[in-house]
Amino acid sequence: MRIKNKFKRAYHVLKTKGLKRFFKQSFRFFVKKTTLGRINIYKEIDKKPKEVSRVLFEAFPSVHPIQTLKVQKDESRLNIVLESLEKSSFFGGVATSLVLATLFANKYEIPLRIITRSSPPIPRVYHSFLKLMNIPKPLKVEYFSDYDRGYDINFQRLEVSENDTFLSTSWSTSQVVKSINLRDTFFYILQEAESILYPNGDNRYMCESILQDPSIKYLLNSKMLADFYKKESFENVVKNSLIFEPAFPDHLYYPKTDAFHAKSKKKLFFYSRPSHPQNLFYTGLKILDVALLQGVINKDEWEIYFAGNDVSQIAFSNGFEPKLLGQLDWAGYMEFIKSVDLAFSLMYTPHPSYIPLDVAASGGVVLTNKYDTKQSVPYSDNILCENLDLSSMLRGFTHAIKLANDGPKRQKNYLNNKIEKSWENTFEETLNYMYAHK
Repeated sequence: MRIKNKFKRAYHVLKTKGLKRFFKQSFRFFVKKTTLGRINIYKEIDKKPKEVSRVLFEAFPSVHPIQTLKVQKDESRLNIVLESLEKSSFFGGVATSLVLATLFANKYEIPLRIITRSSPPIPRVYHSFLKLMNIPKPLKVEYFSDYDRGYDINFQRLEVSENDTFLSTSWSTSQVVKSINLRDTFFYILQEAESILYPNGDNRYMCESILQDPSIKYLLNSKMLADFYKKESFENVVKNSLIFEPAFPDHLYYPKTDAFHAKSKKKLFFYSRPSHPQNLFYTGLKILDVALLQGVINKDEWEIYFAGNDVSQIAFSNGFEPKLLGQLDWAGYMEFIKSVDLAFSLMYTPHPSYIPLDVAASGGVVLTNKYDTKQSVPYSDNILCENLDLSSMLRGFTHAIKLANDGPKRQKNYLNNKIEKSWENTFEETLNYMYAHK
């Protein structure tokens, strides 16, 4: 086991620090294990200053350019650039991006190339996702990844031609695409107010620079997000963008047969992701704790489920313990939300986020928070939006619990949802826009 761990550490150094650092640390290890270790012969090596390019690579590995090889190619191809293509990353924005890319490749009968940066792609995960969504696989799918790149070692080169169209999925992948794109423009599916996720600093500056690039066509996820960019005077985004609304296909999102019936115990779902600050895990935890202490949530009438990641077993102040589901896969998540009566999902950004829409599309009630231009979530009357202060949230819980217990009203609100149900319909204008501007 000790030898295995040493190999793991050696591979990590090779991947993240480059070939020179790998040899240097290997040399150190050799020195320590021999009589040469009595003499500090590697001391002088540490005095050599780092090159600026290495400092930047180590600080911002996600924007390190992909090594390319320019080729002549008559065939058009769509390239989507993601951080990863793994089961654990296949939610929300990643899923939406892949639906768009797949529909575009299918409509115009061109190959799709999926490019990942932080881990090797897993094709079966993509194929399983398409099957779940009832979307045909493109005629040809290619995969590329330079996840194993180092500062001065990179075995992968991406063939690029002037007929390659690129779709980026974040500000960092947009930065990468800028360095390899041979066309006049590319597309960036913008699904969050990304710059506000960072404190004032390098990452925020680089992100905002991408939002000011006139060569990019932005595909904005929801009018609610577009309203924020307009209000904050991101004139370039407003001028060079098209809005689409997310879809929740009714073969996946629907209530269980007993969803609106009276039950001895109902399910409350708290979306728990401590590693994602915008989800306000600790604020939500405190609100839940007080709601249980004050009897706003009756522990004899509700089961509380935490689903997300990185959560250890906890107990509320009244001794009540939630059930931890961890990070569910797609099938498990779809099955779970059909049984949810009330979801408590916080998002400290102007986007409504997917959890409220997932649950409302499946017949449940949702309590979420206001933020800036997000003063309501107009897709469903079963989504309640409150200020984040404790008294407002406790009042919100009172109303949400009353609505969750009112089967006929909850069902009426569900039937009157204004939530898109078809990706093909909601992306029709987007696909035409991409084809016209590629």
